[in-house]
Amino acid sequence: MNLSRQEMERWQRQIALPEFGIKGQKRLKSSTVVIFGVGGVGSATALYLAGAGVGKLSIVDRDVVSLSNLHRQLIYQNQDIGQAKARVAGARLLAIDPSINIDIVDKSVDLSDIRRIVQGSNLVIDAFDKIDSRLAVNQACVEERLAVIHGFAQEFSGEACLVEPGKTACLECFLDRSTYEPEATPILNISAGIIGIHLANMAIKYLTGYGELLAGYRYFWDFYFDQFLTLPLLRNPDCVICKHV
Repeated sequence: MNLSRQEMERWQRQIALPEFGIKGQKRLKSSTVVIFGVGGVGSATALYLAGAGVGKLSIVDRDVVSLSNLHRQLIYQNQDIGQAKARVAGARLLAIDPSINIDIVDKSVDLSDIRRIVQGSNLVIDAFDKIDSRLAVNQACVEERLAVIHGFAQEFSGEACLVEPGKTACLECFLDRSTYEPEATPILNISAGIIGIHLANMAIKYLTGYGELLAGYRYFWDFYFDQFLTLPLLRNPDCVICKHV
């Protein structure tokens, strides 16, 4: 895959990095990433992956933009209220780079839908905010043997982890299904932004093969501290999703 003169100019600051170069840029351009959820976390991830040069992005979100979204979901504007998030986000990403291939899914998705959507992708980003939806993405990716990066933010904190089926614990191994989920989760805007950018950082590392990427670890960020806390994840030998993978 060659880069056009315009693409060389667009990404010249990245290509100028000796460790990255044209080889890294071509890897991004040839990649397909699915993003489930373009709220505060997922929209930040989408913006940075689009800017970095990922060639194809599939955007999945059933919600519409509301006024209460705007303090943290900075991909949207006041005039977008009432419109489908996935379609507005897709248009914003194309405004950044018209050459991106964008797929839009603006409806509710079940496990069978998710299986179909992720097929043929290089990486999946799970930025859903409901436990059942996050676990459905996890199950589909484990079944399809696809790497998935999970990210979630609330209040003053957030977390992220990379699951590689057959190598690491999956989300089902440690996520507590009984956790209370408020209808509207309180959140400081930068909690979503920092986790979203961290997911983009992990994705770029995974897609290009550059940099240290700790699969099977859980990254925690908190507003009150200046660093990520990293904890190893152990596979649950009785996990109903990944024990046979």
